[in-house]
Amino acid sequence: MRTMLRRHWLSVLATVGLVAGLVVHLAAQPRAADAATVAGEAALPSRPPFADYVAGTGLVESMDRDVLVAAPVTAVVAAVHVTVGARVRAGTPLFTLDRTTTRAEVATREAAVAVARTQLAERRASLADATARLRLMEAVDDARARSDEELVARRGEVALATARLASADAEVRLRLDEADAARVADAQRIVRAPRDGEVLAMLVRPGELTGAAGDGAVRLGRTDRLQVRIDIDEAEAWRVVPGARARLYLRGNASRQADLRFEHIEPYVLPKASLSGSATERIDTRVLQLVYSLPASTVPLRVGQQVDVVVEVPVGAAGSRP
Repeated sequence: MRTMLRRHWLSVLATVGLVAGLVVHLAAQPRAADAATVAGEAALPSRPPFADYVAGTGLVESMDRDVLVAAPVTAVVAAVHVTVGARVRAGTPLFTLDRTTTRAEVATREAAVAVARTQLAERRASLADATARLRLMEAVDDARARSDEELVARRGEVALATARLASADAEVRLRLDEADAARVADAQRIVRAPRDGEVLAMLVRPGELTGAAGDGAVRLGRTDRLQVRIDIDEAEAWRVVPGARARLYLRGNASRQADLRFEHIEPYVLPKASLSGSATERIDTRVLQLVYSLPASTVPLRVGQQVDVVVEVPVGAAGSRP
């Protein structure tokens, strides 16, 4: 009996131990995942270059920031004139929207201009005729050969013809303005580069509808000079010192690194744009953005690439640790 009871308790203890081990294993899994996530966020070297520093994620940008060029109106893309990687000058055509309706509008407005000019010519002729008849009437010396009523009528004809001429002239100017507006609207269907740069991305193709909700069609920027926009968590923002040294590390290969040059600190602390996916990360995190330029470097970087950056906290600075 005692032997059976002892076996029963041993079985119970073994079961409890197995359950406890399973609970511990399951509890450790999220932490391991979180650790892996955090480790994946930054590939900093085991020996940072500064005695004290703050770390952040950097986004590589063109020096004057890239521009997302959008169509001025919603329309179908008729043709694309550039390719990704092409270097363009300000004013270079990037793509053309369908111009069927705008060309028809230009033709209609130009025809209206022609009609208005014809009417203007007729009004000039009428005024010239009325003026000539008035002068003939006024040239008669014998008052018995003309009546005052007829002279008043001739002068009234001249005044009326003058007013009609002014109205016709205003009509011509109006039609010219309408034609100019139609030509401008038609010219806007050819979307041009707003500045010099390189085509970083072409987001539309012929036949696609673009311009809806202000969606961009071409991403344009300069790649001859790059800058890095660094997000520093608001909890560490107080430690940042303007002009501090910073070093960039290429993700996936921390041995590829480059020193950065301080440019400025953005005055507005804004919500964090990208989240790491860590279960412990707050979604209401705000970040201070530092902008550093990237001198000529052997590190291969592209606009839009994420990098890891450490920013020095100089010894003795307000944010340095004791």
